[in-house]
Amino acid sequence: MLYSYRFQKEMIAHLATIASQVIRQWEKERTRVQAGDVFMLADAIVEGSVLNHAVLTPAFFEEVGFEYYTNGTDVIRFMMLHAIAESEARYVESFGLDALQERFADVGVDSLHVLRPPAI
Repeated sequence: MLYSYRFQKEMIAHLATIASQVIRQWEKERTRVQAGDVFMLADAIVEGSVLNHAVLTPAFFEEVGFEYYTNGTDVIRFMMLHAIAESEARYVESFGLDALQERFADVGVDSLHVLRPPAI
């Protein structure tokens, strides 16, 4: 899942393109995705942004129980992608997702703001 403060068809299409980039990288690696996985984007999330990576997190901003769906046979886990800067991506790879989340909380980062400066 990707969220945006901009409710425009163009932004929805753009976020779908970003999600497709991440899916292609995941398919190449053929590994199980987990919170804290980092994906490099082809470009910045939006023009003028320094956020050119995405980090996979649990489904924040949703009610408890939202993160899993089942049709009785398959179980699907919904996760979020947050745009992050290269320095933040390296930080996650070195110290883990929890450390980045703590840093975001300390600095007061709005992780949905795609034009924000890096916290690291």
